[in-house]
Amino acid sequence: MSLEDDFPRLKGGHFKITSPQDIDYNCMAWAMEDNSRWWEPGDAGYWPVDIEKEFSASCYTGAFKDREVL
Repeated sequence: MSLEDDFPRLKGGHFKITSPQDIDYNCMAWAMEDNSRWWEPGDAGYWPVDIEKEFSASCYTGAFKDREVL
């Protein structure tokens, strides 16, 4: 199976793989430039203490805004 099979809008090759798949970090961690932790608002991952732990757009936005000040 390829990325284009899983994500049909990628068809045509208009994307670039920037890092190999890794079980130590996820796309949120990659976006945060932190390849040492799994970022997730639930109990299974790392999440900033001052940001609510919910799987919502506002919580993800809050985490990105919090990261900007570090």
